[in-house]
Amino acid sequence: MSLIAMFLSALVLTATSFTPAEAIEASTSAPPAELSASTVSRAYINPFQDRTKFRIFVIGDSIANQLSGGLKREFQGESDIEIVNWARARTGFVVSRKANWADEIASLLALEHVDIAVVSFGVSDRRNIVTRGKRYPFNSKKWRELYTAQVDRFLNQLRNKNIAVYWVGLPIMRKQKFDADMRHINRLLRGRAQSRGLKFTDTWRSFSDATGKYRTFGADRNGLRRRLRAADGVHFTAHGAGKLASLVAREIKSDIIHTKAERNIELIGKQPLTTTEVTAFKATTDGLTSMEGLYEPAPEATSPIDHDQSMAAYKQEQDGVPEDPVARAERLKLIGQMQSATRSNNLTIVQPTRGRKADRVVMPAYVKVLLMGEPVKPKPGRGDDFAWPSKTSN
Repeated sequence: MSLIAMFLSALVLTATSFTPAEAIEASTSAPPAELSASTVSRAYINPFQDRTKFRIFVIGDSIANQLSGGLKREFQGESDIEIVNWARARTGFVVSRKANWADEIASLLALEHVDIAVVSFGVSDRRNIVTRGKRYPFNSKKWRELYTAQVDRFLNQLRNKNIAVYWVGLPIMRKQKFDADMRHINRLLRGRAQSRGLKFTDTWRSFSDATGKYRTFGADRNGLRRRLRAADGVHFTAHGAGKLASLVAREIKSDIIHTKAERNIELIGKQPLTTTEVTAFKATTDGLTSMEGLYEPAPEATSPIDHDQSMAAYKQEQDGVPEDPVARAERLKLIGQMQSATRSNNLTIVQPTRGRKADRVVMPAYVKVLLMGEPVKPKPGRGDDFAWPSKTSN
């Protein structure tokens, strides 16, 4: 009898300690903290542009016009940022004789190169939509369908050009009825932007008091008490426009830093050329019409290449030998033209050295990595950095 009791008690303990299948699935499917979406991401702004400057176009209505002035002050002194004002007062997505931005944006993109678009619309869109002889009241179901269709046309053209879009939401308004209508438009615009993965800057709380009501005075971008809103209860003073611009500029600056870091990945393991090095390179290549004299084919191998020995000899040659600017400039120039070389995997790059008996052999990065098998040195904090403890951890 005692044996039966012991068997039953063991069976109960087993049942209570058993982990249900749902718990196992949840524990295995949940991603670890270090692989969350916030840590594994890509640059929001296209890092591989043809130009060195980031061109920021401000597009919208009268609010956007004030936003443009604030952004110019925010980025003042930054030589790699260009602010272009394409805002037009009393325009929007409700079709009018003056402008319809769903069509206007096509003309803009055909004429200009745009990296970043800062967009703000809505204050001029509280109107009925008239199409094909029919009138649809503001915020009616059909009005919302037609309005969002125009917004979608506008956004699709920006995204097709790989432009980083920052939509700046409407602020709180002084008159309650107008404020309520702007809230409806804000919800529509936020939904259309976020459905495409675009960034939407909410400005409502920044210009309201602790109870959520409209305020004329408040802290500016530097924390000083200033008049922020204009007398009409819709637009901004210069201090208010500066604060509005700071809200989106903070996000843009952070993304530009991320973009530059992604753009400046050292594919050849070296720092960018300095002005002195570029000058030295030009001095050595004046009059050259081809690559003749800068490289020569390697002698035919009489036996299979021993890559381990080759790498050891290459590393021994490189250790402790600083690369002079002229040689480095030649190497980088050659790497850029290697795609047209037909004998690239039988190529020895010869670079002149100063004060040495023999020229030094320098291999391009793709030869070192793809042919010689040399690993790329990881950057601290990058995805291929497996050092422990992490140098970037607190």
